[in-house]
Amino acid sequence: MKKYVWLNIETGKFSNSWDEEMHNRCFKDQNELIEHHKVNPTWKLICYESITDPDFEFNRFMIIK
Repeated sequence: MKKYVWLNIETGKFSNSWDEEMHNRCFKDQNELIEHHKVNPTWKLICYESITDPDFEFNRFMIIK
């Protein structure tokens, strides 16, 4: 199952993840994502899935260093 998460490439912090159903309900128009990126260029939207652990998800307590 695909999941989505925001990553701030400046700080290495993640948002909480959400599933594809939630993503499609919240972002019906791709222009919303483009506008978000213009206002918040350090935040990158990542679509992912874990092959070995379907329950795995990134969360706001995780940081890339």
